[in-house]
This record gives sequence, structure tokens and C-alpha cells, in this order.
Amino acid sequence: MSNFLSRLFKKKTGKCGNILIVDDEPGILKVLTLQLESVGYNVTGVEAVESAIAQIENSKVKFRIFIFDMMLVGGNGLKLAKKVRKNKKTAKTPIIIMSGAIAPSKFEKIKAEIPNCEVILKPLKAAELKELIEKCLRGDAIRIDK
Repeated sequence: MSNFLSRLFKKKTGKCGNILIVDDEPGILKVLTLQLESVGYNVTGVEAVESAIAQIENSKVKFRIFIFDMMLVGGNGLKLAKKVRKNKKTAKTPIIIMSGAIAPSKFEKIKAEIPNCEVILKPLKAAELKELIEKCLRGDAIRIDK
């Protein structure tokens, strides 16, 4: 299957910047990575909260956006997002939280609680995710105050 995915999402250079994806489902992580690399992003993918924190705190890479799954090994995307907001280096970096379990009625509450954050339902459509990332990076999809 990975050869199929590699052909489907031909890799381009990382001209669009760096993204950190945190999802504890390896298959989803792989597909998202290939999709985003195919449109020009450098993607770092990890499966656990601890690995994400290590990447954020220790990496020399400046991430332009974070994509967190809601349910994760060692925690959840909401708690991870709050921790990211407390880090001076990443306090204003856009965050997208993905979930198949959050009711759309809770989206606004999450976005009010976490500045510069959007929520998207799984299963994800590649075009919708790409569009949401672009909106977040332009700053027109989210609040940057707080």
C-alpha cells in the first residue's frame, strides 16, 4: 500500500514550511504526512504526547502549524494544545485539532478555550485539510488574540 500512496502523493520540496502532526494511529499519520508533503510541507509525525513535547521543546525546526488528534497516547490534543500555548516559542503557532469523537457543537467552546485553534472532524478530506491549513497560516480562519 505504501508504494500506491507514494505514487498517489508525489513528494515536493518543503517550500511551504514545517508541520508537526500528532496522531496515535500510524496509518492516518502516514496518509496525512504523504498528503501534506505532496503539496510542499515538511512534516514531522509522532504518535504520542511525550514525543510531541520533545519535538516542540528540543527541535531546531520552527513549526508553522501543529495538527493534533484529540485522543492520543499519554494524553489528548486539547491538553497538548494548552501546553503549547504556555510555551513562549509556540504560543501563537496555529493549531488544528482533529477528532472523530467531538460533536460539532463543541467546536466553538474549544476554539474559545485555545486561541489560534481550529477543529476538524475525521475522517479528513485532503482538500479540506489543505484549505484549513492555508486559512490558518493566513490568519483568516482563527482568532490570534488572547
